[in-house]
Amino acid sequence: MTNRLNPITTPRHGLRAEKARRNKEAALNAFIGKKAEIDEMLARLQALSDDHFNAHPTK
Repeated sequence: MTNRLNPITTPRHGLRAEKARRNKEAALNAFIGKKAEIDEMLARLQALSDDHFNAHPTK
């Protein structure tokens, strides 16, 4: 849980910096999540490729 800054007592540059930090953190978390999904898909494709995509070329 993030702490909200009081806009009345916090200088604007502090508010902008905090918002930028939260945005950067959210973007990084989204990137890491998508990268994990892609890595999982690539692993599945590699396993299928190793098995010739279930099409046995010798038969």
